[in-house]
Amino acid sequence: MGSLREVQQLDKRILEIKAALAVFDDRLAETEEDALAFESELSRLTSRLEQMNADARQLERSANDKRARTKKMNQRLNRVSNLREEAAVQTELELIKRAIEGDEQEALQLIEQIYKSELASQELEISAQEARTKVIPQQEELLAHRQDFTQLMEMFQGRRTNILQHVESAERRVYDAFHK
Repeated sequence: MGSLREVQQLDKRILEIKAALAVFDDRLAETEEDALAFESELSRLTSRLEQMNADARQLERSANDKRARTKKMNQRLNRVSNLREEAAVQTELELIKRAIEGDEQEALQLIEQIYKSELASQELEISAQEARTKVIPQQEELLAHRQDFTQLMEMFQGRRTNILQHVESAERRVYDAFHK
């Protein structure tokens, strides 16, 4: 009967250790929260930067297309035969030039946003790295304590198994019925 009491004490300690291990897992997750928040924000900003760069390339292509169209319109202007045709070509040229200016202005604003976002991205990278560096010693300490508890639990489980090998099966069934 004393053996079963020892098994009961071991079971109690094993449950306490399992609860402590769950707390270690929560604390490990908590230590990473700041770094993960920085990394999440960095990922979001990187995606936004990729989209802004794609938009800038699209604006550049659009402006280049309009410049090529302006060149063709200038060539056409040299071949016009009357004033009415010349006025129409001049009007179209003026509209294209305004569109080019609008694209260029939008591209400049976008480039400014890209520059600011890249600076913010660099700052976030630094902050994330600092947060990771700060967390590493805490994580190592928590992992070491977690390993200690795991080894202690394994020792208790081994001791429990060893004791139960010497307990009769009828007593074991009664114990298991009450404690499981």
